[in-house]
Amino acid sequence: MAATGILQDALTATVNALNALNLKVVDDPRNARPYSVMVELPTLDAFTSNVGDITITIRVLGIPPANKTAAEYLLTTVDKIMNSPIAVTEARPSTADYGGQTLPTYDITSRIAVRRN
Repeated sequence: MAATGILQDALTATVNALNALNLKVVDDPRNARPYSVMVELPTLDAFTSNVGDITITIRVLGIPPANKTAAEYLLTTVDKIMNSPIAVTEARPSTADYGGQTLPTYDITSRIAVRRN
């Protein structure tokens, strides 16, 4: 069953915007790997007048260990995203576990509003 609705619309819009930046974008944790950008499931912060105020975490994945090479990729990729139409409200260094491997990350909080037609 394919997902539909405003949450899926927000996810699709974010993935498309990241793809337009020529990034390796994944939205399924099974496909997460270093030097890619993982788009997490959206959260709904408010829904009024058929408009959803939605937050999406964009996780830039580096290669372990968290050394200078990884940091350079993370910082450059975050800057590329910040220099796009994507609304970035926060960005923080972190780590994430995918497939039993701990990866250095930069977690970006993005906001998007989607109207239900």
